[in-house]
Amino acid sequence: MTQKITRFRTDYDPGSFTPDGAIALGTIISGGSGLTGTVGAPVVSGVGTVTISGTPAVGSILVATSPTTAAWTAPASAQLAAIVAPSAAIANTETVVVSCSLAPNTITASMSFRISAAGVGTTVLVPGNDTFRIRIGPTTLTGTIPATVAPAATASVTAQPFAFEALITCRTAGAGGTIIGVATTLSDNVTTGLFALLVDVNTSTATVAVNTTATNLLEFTFQSGAATSNATFHVAVIQRL
Repeated sequence: MTQKITRFRTDYDPGSFTPDGAIALGTIISGGSGLTGTVGAPVVSGVGTVTISGTPAVGSILVATSPTTAAWTAPASAQLAAIVAPSAAIANTETVVVSCSLAPNTITASMSFRISAAGVGTTVLVPGNDTFRIRIGPTTLTGTIPATVAPAATASVTAQPFAFEALITCRTAGAGGTIIGVATTLSDNVTTGLFALLVDVNTSTATVAVNTTATNLLEFTFQSGAATSNATFHVAVIQRL
């Protein structure tokens, strides 16, 4: 089937021509589409009436945070962070070993995280206690501590292996949210190993505060018990369960 063209426009102004790629989508698509930008460079800012926030990474999924908002986040049961090289030798200044950022409203009640790490430690004659902490809050090294353990270190050992694991669970979500956890260290020998106990477990019996409506840093930190004692971490991972 063909159609004959019978009319032509004679008032065309070449100076007013706009390339398709520069046409604003708002001029050709009605509001509420979730599309902004131009035909040549569209921006997906939402789906229908749901506004999308955050920046997607490989493997990210959209999680609804309210009836009208959603955020890009890693899927459940995902690795959230890991070190890809050995840490520096960390002494008696609290230092972040591994951390991840958690978007607002993505921590929900019953959500749990596992933090695992391993490395080697060296001590002096009076080594004190090494301190392992899990922190959560909006600012680095100031968050509340849902899990911690401070094993007594063995004196005068060099490059002795150890392992660490913590589990934390969000009890309640919201601006007045709560979280709790347990932390454990492992050593390979009570006499010549890094710690005086083969297994040292510290289970929290009280929750600490967490505002899940804000962006939170989940951090694993270490601090040795003496200025000349230290630990080097070769593995450190944060997982959401």
